[in-house]
Amino acid sequence: TWVKVSVAVDSGACESVADPQQIPNVECVEAEDSRNEEYFQSATGDPIPNLGGMVVPMITREHTLRAMQFTGAPVAKPLASVKRICMAGHTVVFDEEGSYLYNKLTGETNMLREELGNYMLDIYVPPSDWVKQQAANIEGFGWQQP
Repeated sequence: TWVKVSVAVDSGACESVADPQQIPNVECVEAEDSRNEEYFQSATGDPIPNLGGMVVPMITREHTLRAMQFTGAPVAKPLASVKRICMAGHTVVFDEEGSYLYNKLTGETNMLREELGNYMLDIYVPPSDWVKQQAANIEGFGWQQP
């Protein structure tokens, strides 16, 4: 089944992270960082283990097919790093009259919504069998099957 996931767009996050249990249908693949038991540091200073990498295929609220890389970590909610979003060719705008992500290559705008002081990106993650059927279409947006 399709899963709606709300991702907090976070200017303080060094990496985009999500708990693999919050994003079913997507495999979390062990990477060198996770094998070496590297940790992130939470806002409170507590260590957060790196569980590996995930490439999450998604449909945006604007009905476009995209993919985003996350690092698996036991976090309360998925966080999208503004730094990583910008490195991927986007501009991030936070504004009380409308916040959004702007793709500099395509001109696409993905709207964010505010929730309790956080700017949220709503995405829809497809079932894994749908991803296999659509892999050729997803590749055009940077998707590589693990």
